[in-house]
Amino acid sequence: MVGTVADLRVTEPAEDSLPEGSYRADKGECLPIVRLAFTDTPRPATARAVREFSGPDELNSTVGAFWVTAHQGNDARSALDDVRKALKECSGSFKVPGAPMIYRNLEPVQAPDLGDESVGFRFTTSASNVSTPATYAVVRTDHILTTMMVITNTIPRPLLEAQLAKLPD
Repeated sequence: MVGTVADLRVTEPAEDSLPEGSYRADKGECLPIVRLAFTDTPRPATARAVREFSGPDELNSTVGAFWVTAHQGNDARSALDDVRKALKECSGSFKVPGAPMIYRNLEPVQAPDLGDESVGFRFTTSASNVSTPATYAVVRTDHILTTMMVITNTIPRPLLEAQLAKLPD
């Protein structure tokens, strides 16, 4: 999806932000969250599409991204189980070797009641004395995961619903 939805401008990213190579975290139990923080998914995907979104003007801009991943077998369901487990076991702050930021205050948040199942969480990133919230929703619809991240405390539900409506039946 590219265009305008609910006053948000949706675009294709200039480049794919998915880093090559393996992911690491200073706490292994945090790895599913780390993978999502880098626009990936906790389990291997057979296909992936990423979009970015921003507000209608630069002064009042909501900035975020969403990515849709297709999975084989039970990998989509297992990915959500991995995230739920990480939310219970990954406490305090964690770091990603090579990344300049620290991830703090990881906590579950109310997930939107969409798809077959969903999970929500947020954390704060800190780099160079600047802290920024990041809120996530991961929605499973059959073998497809739709993950949305926004740099605020509120997921833009109309945009998430519009993306889910585009999924194949």
